[in-house]
Amino acid sequence: MVWYSNALEVFVLATVPIYVSVLLVLWLNRRDSILGSPFFVVFMAAGLSDIFVAVQRACCIQAPTMFFYEVALNSRAMATICLATRRHAGTTQCLGTVLLALNRFTAVVFPLRHKLV
Repeated sequence: MVWYSNALEVFVLATVPIYVSVLLVLWLNRRDSILGSPFFVVFMAAGLSDIFVAVQRACCIQAPTMFFYEVALNSRAMATICLATRRHAGTTQCLGTVLLALNRFTAVVFPLRHKLV
């Protein structure tokens, strides 16, 4: 594994607490008129998915590679859990991106009726 791949993983894991704090602020202020819009609801769901992907990648890919490689290779249960969570995490991340894109598309194309969509 090349050095910049590990550096990127460390950077992603270092920014997870910041991302969690942003999502927490959005959650606590969700009753606000602006932050209660559908965009921020989808943004919070996509943010939770992004955090899950970062933690899943650290637990199922980086940690076994660095610390207990042989055990991870020989464990069928760990491989099944990691592959299943990776597939579902990636799917939810893609769905969140599609929903955010659809929300922004309706805001640009139908600006007057965007609140109703």
